[in-house]
Amino acid sequence: MKIKFRIFIIYYLLIFLLLSSNGNVKSYELELYDTNENISPPVGDNLFGEGVGEEIEQHSDSLPPPPDTMDPKIIPSIDTSEPKPTQKPSPKPKVTTKPKTTTTKPSITTKPKTTTKPKLTTPPPPTKVTKISTKAPTELPPTIKFSTTSTTKEPSISKPATKLTTTKSLTSKVVPETTLTDTTTSKVKSTATTTTATTTSTASTTGTTSKAKSTTTTGVATTSKSKLPTTLSSTTTGKATLVPKKTLTPTKTTATISSIPKIKDSSLDQDSSSTLPLDSLDSFSVSGDEKTKIKPPKKSTSSSSDENEISESITTQELSDEVDPLLSSSSSSLATSGKITCSEDVTDTMSTDGNFIGSISSIANNPYSCTLLSENVQYTQSGTKNVMRLTLDNKGCPSKCLNNSYTCAEVESTQKLSYGTYTFNLVPSPATNSITKAYIASGGKGQYSDIFFKINGNSTNLYYGYTYFGVLVQFIEPLPGADFTLFHNYTFIYTTTGISWYFDKLLLKNKIDATYASSGARIPVPPMNYYVSLTNNQEKSISSTKLPTFAELSLFNYVSAPCLNGSSEDTNSELYTNWKTSPIGYFTSNCTSYRPVDIYNDTFQGFWKDKSNTLVINPSSQFVRTGNSIGFALNRGSDYFRLHINETVPIKRHKYLSFWLNGGNSGKQSLVLYLTYNSLRVGIANIGDYLLGGIEAGVWYKVIIPLLQIPINPSNITKIDGFMIQGTNSLFMDMVYLDDIQFSNGSVCMDLKNKTNIIYYDKGEFEGGANNTYSSGNINFKSRANFYKGYPTIEYQVSSFNNLLISLENGTLDTNLYDGIVFDLYFEPDPNYQFPGLENTESNEDILRNIPPKQLNAAICLGEETINAQLPCMGITQYVGGEFPANRWIELQIPFPDLFAFKNAMITSLSFKTNVPEHQGSLYIGKIMAAHFVPPFHEAEDSSFGFSIIYSTTCFNLSLITLIFNLIILFI
Repeated sequence: MKIKFRIFIIYYLLIFLLLSSNGNVKSYELELYDTNENISPPVGDNLFGEGVGEEIEQHSDSLPPPPDTMDPKIIPSIDTSEPKPTQKPSPKPKVTTKPKTTTTKPSITTKPKTTTKPKLTTPPPPTKVTKISTKAPTELPPTIKFSTTSTTKEPSISKPATKLTTTKSLTSKVVPETTLTDTTTSKVKSTATTTTATTTSTASTTGTTSKAKSTTTTGVATTSKSKLPTTLSSTTTGKATLVPKKTLTPTKTTATISSIPKIKDSSLDQDSSSTLPLDSLDSFSVSGDEKTKIKPPKKSTSSSSDENEISESITTQELSDEVDPLLSSSSSSLATSGKITCSEDVTDTMSTDGNFIGSISSIANNPYSCTLLSENVQYTQSGTKNVMRLTLDNKGCPSKCLNNSYTCAEVESTQKLSYGTYTFNLVPSPATNSITKAYIASGGKGQYSDIFFKINGNSTNLYYGYTYFGVLVQFIEPLPGADFTLFHNYTFIYTTTGISWYFDKLLLKNKIDATYASSGARIPVPPMNYYVSLTNNQEKSISSTKLPTFAELSLFNYVSAPCLNGSSEDTNSELYTNWKTSPIGYFTSNCTSYRPVDIYNDTFQGFWKDKSNTLVINPSSQFVRTGNSIGFALNRGSDYFRLHINETVPIKRHKYLSFWLNGGNSGKQSLVLYLTYNSLRVGIANIGDYLLGGIEAGVWYKVIIPLLQIPINPSNITKIDGFMIQGTNSLFMDMVYLDDIQFSNGSVCMDLKNKTNIIYYDKGEFEGGANNTYSSGNINFKSRANFYKGYPTIEYQVSSFNNLLISLENGTLDTNLYDGIVFDLYFEPDPNYQFPGLENTESNEDILRNIPPKQLNAAICLGEETINAQLPCMGITQYVGGEFPANRWIELQIPFPDLFAFKNAMITSLSFKTNVPEHQGSLYIGKIMAAHFVPPFHEAEDSSFGFSIIYSTTCFNLSLITLIFNLIILFI
């Protein structure tokens, strides 16, 4: 009997095990970390001066020198000089990773691999050699095509190493000529132009002062869909012809380079190897019938006798993660790693004016002590060179020069560029007290930044430097042997970690290294336009015998550094292909069902905590939106507000970081946001780029920062553990207040077809009990001046004398039952409001090009029943980042919290109002509707922090009950 019992027990145990092994008892969802996320703390900007990871100081001495003086048609090529033997690099571990499975975790094994230096006598294998071939064009100008190929290798966990492979193809096509006719009328037509503003700065040595400016241009750039730069040439009839730039057409020219700079590792006391990008080359050749090659000079060695090694063949080098990614990656689209190029390469030989537009002075826009004229910019010949000639003269002055003593010239690029190598091949004006300047710049209203060369006429001193958010840093370097009457290359290499300036092949002695926060160096942030100007020293006169005087530019060359973030899947999106910071796309094209993830909403959410080094008031009731806000003080340049979370957040998990910001009692703050990781600053964004028009005191602004638009350095960083906000300079900025800080993937979609939505105005009629009984002033509720989907609209003349108030008399709107209000709006601005002084100018065209227009100043206000008062008003322009689009219909789906409505609020009215008495324009309203959000997206359990166990208890419980039941029967 005992044997029988044992048999039954074994039998039922086997049944239990069989059921358990069926995969229903326990199922494991396994997700491995990316190997890039398990690396040692990488190199970056150390916030607190702590020794984190293996930090290597990056000297700009290791950067390649710029090219020699170039012919206008010279293009990059390979240097075929003999490579120099160098010390063998240290062995680096190799990573092999098994495929990902659903049951077991792949193991990682490492074995050392050594990299040998190229032999000087034996050529490399044919498969790794890319020769340079040239082919003469038939009828088109000489063109180029670059191609560089290598492979990509995963980094090691113990010491990351990467093999980079990049492929680049640059192709330009000649397109037919197009014509654009534009007649200036009483209304202002919006043009795609760029605003340039500079703060007042005085050069102590030269005595020159540059005024705050915003330049007016005569050119109109093409739309964002067209990448072909164009120019606008004016005639006496007021018509304009749009002429596309004649670009270079590619032939089969291939350039390949391999270079090994040595960078001293202070922590390991050994050399690390890397490959230089193509943009770092300084040898050039001409594609066409005639071939010219200029070899770069030998680079001066550092104190540690580190030298560069250049080979004719491609050698695959293993890169340490300590090397600056912008210097160890090719300036091309890294398709294999999902990276994109932030800007396209530019080579302009001055054969046409396609890449530049000329600036014009007016009464309302007179940035210099001379008058900018478009006719002072000419495209002509200087010997065998095509040149752009800038003229400084005193003809017709001061009566025809806006009371200035001289006319002058400045040109601005039609496109914005990013990090990379910039070269201006020019000859400055020789006239004493004239100033020739070549520079890149961005920003305005306290946010101005630039990097520049400045040459005074008849002087051997070269001025160079940069401006960071209005703070000037300038150097002077005597060059007694230089002949400034000849063409020279003025080059700077601009990366996330520093700036180096070159005069021809000479590395200038002052360079900026912003690798460490302790260095105190802060460098400008892209995007940048590039400029060339010829002006006068306003404190000294120019002899009339030296006038007219000229400066000539024969070549502008830009080679982009690779973009460090973004996804190749999003290359058709404006967000990733353009440096467009206006957040209007967030509201019009990025609707999502994902709900925002709160960081701060009256209190800190989750595991977020404050790690600031300054006064923080939390909660603060001095400046509030709904509930409480958090305030922090910026009393000096070293103060910062920092939020931190112990669990890291993948950068690509969310598209946006958004928050509401108030400048407090002072306003006018100039702020920058850093993404942080392990006490390092790994990303930077200028908040002013997302708040066009600056920060006014006591006003709430919604700030929306696209995370994937922020360059990450080092590029292998995939997660962050927080962010910090700091002033851009050391000035006193007083208190700043934040509220509703959150990650999001866009504005949450409203369900516009939900039958329970309440329509208050649509198809030219009020509905849902809404009426205009209490409105007053110049408001037309049946306007046919601008139809919405074929129906009349509400036309509100935006002025403080008019009050548009819509009351809800059929009952209040409960914010618990609905999620927000949908508005369809169209703003037609008044030109006299946008451009003050327009009627006093001799020519409207003088100021319609590049002066920033005044923005709509109006707000939406809700009335609330329980407090029997009006809630704080939401500024329409402030809500969309400081620039409300004109002359187009915009649908805003605004959640109640953004309208300052608290939970359980009972809305009785909504109104549009302004405090500005002057007429701003007409605001048309096509639809007003209370709506619900679409249902939230439900996703599987997040397993990004390791692996999770999904335990199915149903089958296990049945098996266990069956076993117990049978055991009871057996023993009865």
